[in-house]
Amino acid sequence: MSSERKQEIEAKFIVEDHSTAKELGVAQALSDLYSLGPVQEGEYVDHYLDTADYRLLRRGYSLRLRAVGEKRLVTLKSLKVRDQAQAHSRLEIEEAIAADFAPHGLSNLPKSIRATLRRAAGKDPQWRVLCTIEQERLKRPVFKVAAAAQPIAELSLDLVAIFAGERTPESTLVDLVAEVEVELLPGFEAAEIEPIVQALGSRPDLRAGATSKLEYALAMVSRSQPITPEMAVSEACRLIWRVQLTEMLLNEFGVRTSQDIEYVHAMRVAVRRMRSAGLLFGGFFQRSAVRTYLKELRKLTRQLGAVRDLDVLERHRASFVHRP
Repeated sequence: MSSERKQEIEAKFIVEDHSTAKELGVAQALSDLYSLGPVQEGEYVDHYLDTADYRLLRRGYSLRLRAVGEKRLVTLKSLKVRDQAQAHSRLEIEEAIAADFAPHGLSNLPKSIRATLRRAAGKDPQWRVLCTIEQERLKRPVFKVAAAAQPIAELSLDLVAIFAGERTPESTLVDLVAEVEVELLPGFEAAEIEPIVQALGSRPDLRAGATSKLEYALAMVSRSQPITPEMAVSEACRLIWRVQLTEMLLNEFGVRTSQDIEYVHAMRVAVRRMRSAGLLFGGFFQRSAVRTYLKELRKLTRQLGAVRDLDVLERHRASFVHRP
């Protein structure tokens, strides 16, 4: 069984105009400093796994099963937080697996990822498929014009289709998005990727991507079922709660580990909206069914408020200290 453990150094962009991906697929150069090599095409089907209470996501990891033709891979990745640079480094452990592989807790997962998964998800996690992501990918090597013998990075142009849960013939497409990623190849210093990122970032039709494919997919899946006039009020409230609960989960790792206070702001907004929905529509539920959850939301409001107060205090303290 082959194994690959590395620290990815990469940057991602969202394509505002899909014609940009086509243009980069045929362009001879990325800028005056960087040329592009031949195109390699591929199709990927990814299933992202987690527990019912999202233990991996909340601790900053994703677990992916990937099919590329006849090849099967399992990959554990760490997630990016926003106080990292546009080009960032993250853990990636990838192993080849059998074509009929199906994970059962930790026992039959590769040894290289078992210890990390045990710390994040516990001794006997019950996996479920969060979403399916299908990609059509064009990959191109990036060369320095001044030293064109060896590629320095790899450019990926992805057309990404998102489905909720495990895709079946009845599954409905949730979203279709185009992305551009650039990843530094092994053997080069991290600073080498910055001019490439700047060249891509200077294009008006590319927008810096702050989240992983998984995080974006989960946000889209949470919004995929619309509220309709004939829907029961309680069901409409559940859909509102679903969107805001997903926002809470997506921000939890950032709240715990990042210095960016925006994670706290985003989670506070999600909690306020959940509490507001509870006040407006709580009468359409049995009180005993929602009492515990609303109580926990009040508790979380106080905890996040205390963090916000400390941030405000620190900003005022810093401005006071630096007064002339």
